[in-house]
Amino acid sequence: MSSQRSYRHRAFAFPLLGAAYVAIALVPPPAGSLENFPFFNWTLFSQTSDEKSDVIALVHAINGEELSEPVSFYDLPEEFAAARARDALFMKLMDQFALAIDRGDEAKIRAFRGLVEEHFMRDAAHVDYEVALVRYHPFERYRQGKLRSVEVFARYTKG
Repeated sequence: MSSQRSYRHRAFAFPLLGAAYVAIALVPPPAGSLENFPFFNWTLFSQTSDEKSDVIALVHAINGEELSEPVSFYDLPEEFAAARARDALFMKLMDQFALAIDRGDEAKIRAFRGLVEEHFMRDAAHVDYEVALVRYHPFERYRQGKLRSVEVFARYTKG
């Protein structure tokens, strides 16, 4: 007798759950949302950006030796101890440096340039570098080292 009751409960529960799911689908989503998330999440990852951007130091020459092409500071760990450490402070500093250049704030430009050259680039006496904004797709950059665009803010020479 109990198995028949269990069967009737299941036979009644599944159509009831299906009807509830359809009813929720017909209700408009909340304001500002494209979907009723717990029930319909088709656009969960379709709204993410595929392009990233970073302000970096592009190095052209070290101690008078020209590089074959400009190289990101972080891609020169043999030349700079700070590049081996991958200090997040350098990334934040470069963001502020680019902002100061964009605003034309000479006092901040001198201060940031001094920090970059005296602290992060202290391992080389002469460095020719640019402050640049690079745009890239993370997979393309990881697999091929490919950048989508490079926007140079300024070029400096240490030493």
